[in-house]
Amino acid sequence: MTDADGITEIVIYGRGGQGCVLASQIIVEAAYLSGNFQDVVAFPSFGAERRGAPVQAFARISKNKKIWTRAEIAHPDIAMVLDETVLNQIIVDNIKENGVLIINSDKSPEEIKDYYNITHKIRIASANISKFCYDKDLYIEGLPIINTPILGVLTETLESLDLDSIKKAIIKVMGKEKGEFNSSLAEEASKLTLLLNC
Repeated sequence: MTDADGITEIVIYGRGGQGCVLASQIIVEAAYLSGNFQDVVAFPSFGAERRGAPVQAFARISKNKKIWTRAEIAHPDIAMVLDETVLNQIIVDNIKENGVLIINSDKSPEEIKDYYNITHKIRIASANISKFCYDKDLYIEGLPIINTPILGVLTETLESLDLDSIKKAIIKVMGKEKGEFNSSLAEEASKLTLLLNC
């Protein structure tokens, strides 16, 4: 799932207010804390920044070499979709062969595979994080805060980034009180993950 240089490229798709940028920052912090990566970088896509507008954030984590590029990622190894309404066929088709689609959805991975006519070899991980957030009263102005729970799902698909590293990174980035609460959400949400190898 990485290129020849050991770089894993991740794009997070969602809507303003769901925490895409914070999620990318936590991913790179977790990669660093895991000790499995030599270099990490996260950056947002600049555009409409109002709550509810489609947004993207990017992360690169490298096992073997320094990351020099800051270019946006067109063909990710991992596409994380915080809001299914932003998912389209282009996003699905741009995932690299042997990559991963992680999606907040009430659909099973099999339903997602059929709906988006996924024919190339990827893994699909789905979990109904929106319902999980509403059940936990984790929303602002009616919009569920998906970012930290869905990071638990990420750990079910990426061997070199474990749940313990994600939890430590959440606490480091968010502070002790908020961080401990959100790290527990990530752990709970990881157990909701449904997986399919296409």
